[in-house]
Amino acid sequence: MRFLIGKGTELPRDIFVSMGRLRYQTFVKNLNWILLRADDINGVEYDEFDTEHTIYVVELDDDDDVIATARLIQTNRPYLLQRVFPGFAPEDALPYSAEIWESFSPCSQAGDRESL
Repeated sequence: MRFLIGKGTELPRDIFVSMGRLRYQTFVKNLNWILLRADDINGVEYDEFDTEHTIYVVELDDDDDVIATARLIQTNRPYLLQRVFPGFAPEDALPYSAEIWESFSPCSQAGDRESL
């Protein structure tokens, strides 16, 4: 098992695509979320918060298959809680700082309880 951390352009392309497939399986198939950028043909999920500034944490198994992932976004940029779920907290209580990061979209393969 090992971890990769980096921007989407810094991760190997096959790892980045596998991460999108795991997110699709988790959010679209398992949780039945309706996501505008889910690609039902290729079975991958990315959204407007997956930008050139986003940092990903990806856990790989011993065969280098993606088994877990999380996304980190600085809160001085648009982020999920702020844009999609604004009613969860008063607007003036939401952070806005390059030093505060939102960690969202964590997912792991079913049954893998030790991941991330």
